[in-house]
Amino acid sequence: AAGAEDASLSAVSAVEGITIDSSEEPTSTTSTTTTSAMTTDDGHDNATNNNNNDTSSSSNNNENKAPNNNNNNNNKTHKSKTPKQNKNNNTYHPHVPHYKNLTSIALLPPSQNELFFQNIFEIGRRNKVLNPSKMRDTYGKLMHLLQDAQSPSIAKSLGFSLYKDMVMVRPFLEARGLDGILDDERLVTATMFISTRDRRTGEVVDRGIVEEGVRRKKDCIEELLGEYADRGGGGSTTTTAMEEDTTITTTTTTTRPSPESLSSSSSNDDDGNNIAARQDLQRCIDSIADAIAVVECNVSPVRRMLHLLEENFSPHSPNKNKGQSLELRGSGGTCFSSNSSSNSNNNGNRYGYGFGAFGSSFGSSNNHSRDSSGPTLNHSHSTQYTFVWQSLRLWEEVQMRMHKLWVCADDDLLSTTTSYQLLNTGQGLNRVQSCPRVGRVMRSLLSKTQKAANAPWVGLSVIHLGDRDVPNALVFIDKYTQIPRFLKPVVDFCDGIPDMCTDRRIASYVDTQFGSEKDLEMAVLADYFKHGFDGSGDDGGSCIDGRLTSSWNWTSRVVKKNYYHFFMLSGFQGFDGDFK
Repeated sequence: AAGAEDASLSAVSAVEGITIDSSEEPTSTTSTTTTSAMTTDDGHDNATNNNNNDTSSSSNNNENKAPNNNNNNNNKTHKSKTPKQNKNNNTYHPHVPHYKNLTSIALLPPSQNELFFQNIFEIGRRNKVLNPSKMRDTYGKLMHLLQDAQSPSIAKSLGFSLYKDMVMVRPFLEARGLDGILDDERLVTATMFISTRDRRTGEVVDRGIVEEGVRRKKDCIEELLGEYADRGGGGSTTTTAMEEDTTITTTTTTTRPSPESLSSSSSNDDDGNNIAARQDLQRCIDSIADAIAVVECNVSPVRRMLHLLEENFSPHSPNKNKGQSLELRGSGGTCFSSNSSSNSNNNGNRYGYGFGAFGSSFGSSNNHSRDSSGPTLNHSHSTQYTFVWQSLRLWEEVQMRMHKLWVCADDDLLSTTTSYQLLNTGQGLNRVQSCPRVGRVMRSLLSKTQKAANAPWVGLSVIHLGDRDVPNALVFIDKYTQIPRFLKPVVDFCDGIPDMCTDRRIASYVDTQFGSEKDLEMAVLADYFKHGFDGSGDDGGSCIDGRLTSSWNWTSRVVKKNYYHFFMLSGFQGFDGDFK
């Protein structure tokens, strides 16, 4: 309980949206409100200055009524620290139900602490969404615990539920009459991401342009706060059933107030409501901006890599002068070619990734042994170019909708209608569970990418979910959060070569080994575009998840490349963990 008191978490995002920091408490003159972090929808649309600010109308989370408290006359709370108080001296604990007349919630049966557990676990889930690099050791355990708790038999034994929907910005604002701000076009400017580098070229943006963007953003925020705080201030007094039963009441007086005191009280009430509304709006705006920043930071390396492909390589023929061809000759034979004409070939593994559905040798009519550590695809230069372009474009779409995928994964994992099976997938025992919500989103993104390609789809379009290759939504979401982690160091290295070569000794070393700075960049890019998408690391490697596996497998072999020393000279520290 003491740990819950310091619930000032980073802004976290959910359904294509954004959640807010809850470190500041709203001030209310009638009752204390429990303010959880929350999310709005579609951060990418805001980030790209799309005027459509429609947010996801996720269902309002009407929390269960708080448990009855013991009839103890002791008015002390269970907190080990001094509780925070609002202007009417009402005790306020963020995210935590208020228990009257209790010295410790440990004195209650677990079922009567249902709201406490729901809030604590919901905070942890939200914290992970916008901070995927955090809780790497504990998030999986947390989700497995909640997954088991959602089982009907275990839920019946517990006598209560640990699950609570992640709290969103729209329901939060609607409850306070402030949701009109979500349809205001100025919200796009108020929450826009201001980058110091060009989104595609990576060139540094003029400082004056950045400062002008920051100024316009601040002015827009002030306009919105001033307008909507006055318009919807009265809505902040709305309380939920939980809040009415869990807030600590104050002693009331039976003395008839004078007209002067009534007027003063009314004025104080209005001021308090406006302050609370302004704080709520500020946190919501900051949350939307935080989520958009996360989306932009994750999309940026993918978009930049796509630009480097288009800028340095021809889609039709290799660069004859430099000899930088993307042609692949794999060890899998022609049956593992991933062009569209080979998708129905019965000689190869039709699943194209991992263990397929029945094991790596099932369905193969030849006895050729294959080394999964090397290339398994046979592609001409033009086919490989298209294969890489389509893969990067799909990754860009996925990263732009990562918040929605996170919440869909959360819903699939904690579903009460689809349970998991503990199976040996060839990589140990895993919880195999269907992922219908994640699957729908991924299929829509794949369809969108295929239409944008204006060319036949290269490779398989199989999306592995809930099978031996991608057992559940937790494995899926973990795979796709790695994309910015291994692309950003490569992009930063390519963009940083000129700065690195300002040292004449390094420049001389580059000239000796590769001939020029551009040749070094081309060597790195050609190697990644070939061997980061060559099917290595799994059977076939041309399906949707096999492409990602091949790229991650490539990162483990960088240490053996002839350009690795230059990576180290640039400040590279690794693909997993902190890096410059």
